[in-house]
Amino acid sequence: MTRAQEEKLITQVGEMHGVLFRNGLVKRVNLLEKAMANNVEKSRINNRANIALGISVTMVGVAFISLISKLIGIW
Repeated sequence: MTRAQEEKLITQVGEMHGVLFRNGLVKRVNLLEKAMANNVEKSRINNRANIALGISVTMVGVAFISLISKLIGIW
């Protein structure tokens, strides 16, 4: 194998390694973006659940106060 062939082979292997590295990096970035999107969606779901829980607790509280008021005879 001549020196030029060796250099060409080294260059080809380097280019293949670069492509693999870039593809791996792109896959990692895509996975990271997907994970971040999932976390954002989970936090939105949690926020909605917390709001719904707060509303239901408030409604139960109002109903409880109304019931006690009726029992006492205020209303």
